[in-house]
Amino acid sequence: MTMQTKDIYLNYVTHKTEPEKAFRGNYPEWPLIDKISNFWTVRILFGVGISCFIGILPLTGGCSCCCPFIFLWDRAWRYCQLVRA
Repeated sequence: MTMQTKDIYLNYVTHKTEPEKAFRGNYPEWPLIDKISNFWTVRILFGVGISCFIGILPLTGGCSCCCPFIFLWDRAWRYCQLVRA
């Protein structure tokens, strides 16, 4: 199913398939951002950046009160540190 979704997405990106009439227009289009975000290097860098943000920021004590996922990640990390000690 994931590969099918990927194929559908790539068909829209490369304009091999046009969206249904109900989904055309009335939304912002940013061709430059679409073109930049379609590079694998940008995707990998974004993934690394978001992983660092989620993995390192809770260790510094920042933003753990804003996002429940980061709060839970922080608690799990601290628990693992206690168990190892």
